Amino acid sequence: MSAADRDRIAAGLNSALAYRFLYNLVVVRMRAEGAGADLSAMPDLPSPADITDRYERLLEQWLPEKPETAASIRAFVDVAAAILIDQTVCEMLNEGTILGPERDREHAIRALLAIGGWLIDAESQEAVAKERAIRAGHC
Repeated sequence: MSAADRDRIAAGLNSALAYRFLYNLVVVRMRAEGAGADLSAMPDLPSPADITDRYERLLEQWLPEKPETAASIRAFVDVAAAILIDQTVCEMLNEGTILGPERDREHAIRALLAIGGWLIDAESQEAVAKERAIRAGHC
């Protein structure tokens, strides 16, 4: 894949999602070990604190970006959806989410607002193109 084919925003946000899911794996693993499960065959994993730090740094780096491609828009949608779904799963398991409900809500809103901004720009471009087409047809 060439550098031109890569989507840095999608890559960054999907990396954040990987850390979010990894955090859940670590929490469930700790529960299993606490209940006496032998998980010696599982690979070593980073600490919850290390995962949380990496996750938050990635979100703070990439959420302020403006989506530019379908892949980056999808990544913003996936971040918001994963946060909302994860909150439900964590409530079911009686566990907290990686950053807590307030920060999660903030990040989901920021992801959705980024998509909204992109859509506003796209609507404006479509309106301008339509106006130009109308004028060209009447000249």
